Amino acid sequence: MNRRILRFLYPDSASLREKIEAVATKVYGADGVSYSTQATSQLDTYERAGFGRLPVCIAKTHLSISSDPSLKGAPTGWTLPVREVRASVGAGFAYPICLAAGLVAMAAVLGGPAARGQRSDNPNLRGDAVTGAVLAAASARSAASLVDINVGLGGLEPELSRRAAQAVTDACRAADRVTARRGGR
Repeated sequence: MNRRILRFLYPDSASLREKIEAVATKVYGADGVSYSTQATSQLDTYERAGFGRLPVCIAKTHLSISSDPSLKGAPTGWTLPVREVRASVGAGFAYPICLAAGLVAMAAVLGGPAARGQRSDNPNLRGDAVTGAVLAAASARSAASLVDINVGLGGLEPELSRRAAQAVTDACRAADRVTARRGGR
């Protein structure tokens, strides 16, 4: 029987910097991480505020496994530059922004993810899919809570609570499907 064991990349007790460095070096293959003054200050603030236990989700270009869209394949000899760090406390994660100045962190895949063309048995890509599904479900739960609060305050139609609950159900089912799959395709 082929049993796969889920192993987390870092312990919950790791600092935000340790978590960022684990993703950068173990998943993306970076030699290390550099932090801007702004990112360093933000990380210190989040740690002091008690948000150090949040998992991290790296915001970087989708055009390369590195932070440089011109580097294709599996580049080596590069450092992940963290420009700033934001926390989505309601959704339950922090996200370092590793995009060139002027680029915006937003959910869009204009040219297709760099993962296309990679081997389907790549465990790092599998981990990204699971992380994305779990974060989507957490975001849906957070949004539904905000909808319920606003419905309760009389600011929104009650039907929106039902629709938000359905979105949570759909997102959780999708996350369950992704996390339940075994093996690559």
